[in-house]
Formats: sequence, C-alpha cells, structure tokens
Amino acid sequence: MGMKNVVEFNTKVLFGHDKLMHFELFAIVSFCVSLLIVTLTCKKFRLRGLAIIWFTLSLIGIAEEYRQFILPNRTAELWDAVANLLGVCTGMLLPYLFSLNKEALPVARYFLFFLMILFPLLLGLVEINERHFIIKN
Repeated sequence: MGMKNVVEFNTKVLFGHDKLMHFELFAIVSFCVSLLIVTLTCKKFRLRGLAIIWFTLSLIGIAEEYRQFILPNRTAELWDAVANLLGVCTGMLLPYLFSLNKEALPVARYFLFFLMILFPLLLGLVEINERHFIIKN
C-alpha cells in the first residue's frame, strides 16, 4: 500500500577514513606552507603569496584525482577532491589570520619554529605506529 521513498546514502563513501586522510594531508601542507609565507614575506606580498598557495594546492588536489583516474586499479572521486579543498582552506585559515594582525606575527614565527622541531618527531611516531599495522604472512 505505502511505497518507501527513502534515499540511503553510503556514509562510508562520503565521510570515510579515506576522506579524513585527504583532508588532514592538505590541511597540514597548506598550514605549513602558508605559515612559511606569512613569516618570511613582507606585508606587501603576503596576501598575494597566500592566494597563489591556495590556488596551487587546490589545483594539485583536483588534478591528483584526475591522475588517479588514469592509473590502473585506482578511481577518481569527487569527494576526495572536496576533502582536499576543505583541507587547504582549513589549513590556511590560521596563517591568514596571523597575516591580518601585526602583533600576531611574532606568534606565527614561534609556530613555525615549533613546527620545525615537532613535525619530525611526529613523523617518527607515524613510522613507529605503522609497523604495528603490517601483517606478515
């Protein structure tokens, strides 16, 4: 008698672990590069540099999906590209806010210095943890 008009979405495709990794990678890269631009360039070129970084990383994020389409055993996904773009925008937000405030610029330099020290340590932890996920036959 009654017909179900329910549309079900595969939330694993939309919000899966893969999308989170795309988001995190592009957020981290854009944060580091943007922070570098904000701390090392003069105010005259700062916003232009941030715009170029945003465009370049966004283009890479979209082009990477097209590249995967060409490769065998890989697929291109719209939602991966969207996650890449959201990661770029999110990662650039804090450095952009630093660029607007003169008093915050020394804080941005501290962030860059701390990042240079802490990032290799975090990469070491990733390497250590990856060993636990390897299954040996």
